[in-house]
Amino acid sequence: MKWWCVLLVLPVLAASCTSSRGKIVQDRLLRKGYEETVKAGVVRIQKVSVSRSFDEEKIAENSRYILNLLFQKRNEHTVASSTLSLEVALKEDSFIRDFRTWNTVTVELSIFHHTTPVFTGLYSEESDSSLSSYSYLYDLLERATREVR
Repeated sequence: MKWWCVLLVLPVLAASCTSSRGKIVQDRLLRKGYEETVKAGVVRIQKVSVSRSFDEEKIAENSRYILNLLFQKRNEHTVASSTLSLEVALKEDSFIRDFRTWNTVTVELSIFHHTTPVFTGLYSEESDSSLSSYSYLYDLLERATREVR
């Protein structure tokens, strides 16, 4: 093998080892009989809570803004047959892996029709990013809410 081939392959291998996301877990439950209600209803953000060691209020405020933007786009094209309430819980825990700090970031979504829970979703991933990063928070909430938008 020529030396220049090694120089071409080495950056590709290095880039694959510097991934910014680890494991991803995603699950959801849509209550039977509420498929059309969730699809056609207007979603209003009811509650956003953050569980983290610091900056909780700032992250909750940023999350509310991002969620309002994401769901305004959805609600704009929806004929309001019903109103749904959205509750979001964000959680972040840190751990060390391979001498680097990683975060487990989780988004829990609950959509209610009046008081009936009609959708529950979970999105969790390991990342070297934090909820403090606005761009990461936007991408995370966009991925977590994609199925109900």
